[in-house]
Amino acid sequence: MSVQSSRAAIAKSVKDLHMLWLTTRGSWDDPVADEFEKRFLEVIANDFRPAGSAMDHIGNLIAQMRRDCSE
Repeated sequence: MSVQSSRAAIAKSVKDLHMLWLTTRGSWDDPVADEFEKRFLEVIANDFRPAGSAMDHIGNLIAQMRRDCSE
């Protein structure tokens, strides 16, 4: 699996998790749900942004290395 496809799979999983959470929030609306969202779901979403950028950078480096090695 390439870095780009791995990044896409993680992005899809984060999006799917968010959509499922919105469904869950429709029936779970109390302080515990608020705490769960802050402690776990917001952390996942916030941590993915820099991780996704790092994966993009790694993908670009690998592509450059392949180009350099094929010359």
